[in-house]
Amino acid sequence: MEINRHTLANGLKIVHYRNKSTGNVTINMLYGVGSRNEQRHKTGLAHMLEHMMFCGSENVEDFDEPLEKIGGFSNAFTSSDITNYYITLPKENIETGFWLESDRMLNPKFSAHSFKVQKQVVLEEFKEGLNEPYGDISQLIRSLCYETHPYRHDVIGITLAQVDKLTLADVKAFFKKYYTPSNAVLSVVGDVEWKKVLALADKWFGSIAVKSKHFVAEPIPQEPEQTAAREFTRFASVPQSLIYKAYHICGCNNEDLFVCDMLSDILANGKSARLPQNLIYGKKMFTTIDSYISVNIDPGLFTIIGKISDEANINEASAAIDEQTELLMNDLVREDELEKWKNKYEMDVMAARFDLEQLAADLAFYEFVNRPDHLNQMVENYCKITADDIMRVARKIFRKQNTNTLYYLKK
Repeated sequence: MEINRHTLANGLKIVHYRNKSTGNVTINMLYGVGSRNEQRHKTGLAHMLEHMMFCGSENVEDFDEPLEKIGGFSNAFTSSDITNYYITLPKENIETGFWLESDRMLNPKFSAHSFKVQKQVVLEEFKEGLNEPYGDISQLIRSLCYETHPYRHDVIGITLAQVDKLTLADVKAFFKKYYTPSNAVLSVVGDVEWKKVLALADKWFGSIAVKSKHFVAEPIPQEPEQTAAREFTRFASVPQSLIYKAYHICGCNNEDLFVCDMLSDILANGKSARLPQNLIYGKKMFTTIDSYISVNIDPGLFTIIGKISDEANINEASAAIDEQTELLMNDLVREDELEKWKNKYEMDVMAARFDLEQLAADLAFYEFVNRPDHLNQMVENYCKITADDIMRVARKIFRKQNTNTLYYLKK
């Protein structure tokens, strides 16, 4: 995959991949700010600002209206590490996307009325989440796993009351601090020439001034190494009891993250994986069970989450999960099992190149974390994993003192 990249004089990074098989283009703007950059007493700002960025600018009253007229659409998401906006539109209208993104970087309209409306939207979103079964589970597990690092609080905010206290001045200050070209990556994917992307980027973003080409964020308090297992029990009116185990893992710039990903697939990707085979179909202790990893700038989490059968004993179900992770710590994975997952990764990586929005987001993220060749090296990095690597990383992750267990039990 031929990836082009360039940095404008104001620090804005440009990354591009030409896909000639589509008539659309995705323009993705990543800002290097998420809930990770918030203070513990003032959380939810990154997500609130994401909502405000769709409230028009000094030149465009309704951000989506120009897109809808040409058959385009836009969306965004906020994570712990970044805030990501994207526009997909016909390639003939690509300049409309550049104009809109540059305009809201330079001239967002943060009115008191818009802030009042969007705050209510966010508060309702928060309430809806809490009212869902297991709605507070994300915040509970974060609070259990992290004591110092801002990954301790959820992206939407740590409490409803704290989000309600956010002010328009808070949002404006957060925007001014982080929404600058030198803290952003613009990625473009679709049937458009690199020369045209460079010309449009320079036209619409090149004149946006910055104090410094090199953005320097405030230091993030790092999480100390966990030295003892932690547990928490929550009783609630939920349909099934649930066990949630989380283990600290490396960040996205560590090669062991590929091994962590393969470990999660070996354990729970599909009916033939180890946890479903042994604990759902075998011992019938769980009705569902899954595992996954977080891809974060700073050390993230490896998660195993399962809904417990009504007939199963909670402690025995928890021990059964530990038994499966201990097997990975003590026994080498069979070569045919490894080969199965390596073949899957190769197919998945090739298929992902046709998903414009996902590819544009991935290109921007890995450019931001200084891994520009990550996507081209991904298959190779998965394929070189050995059974010894699996055992080595499993022993590092699944140590008892690195385990956080949340028992979410029905009343």
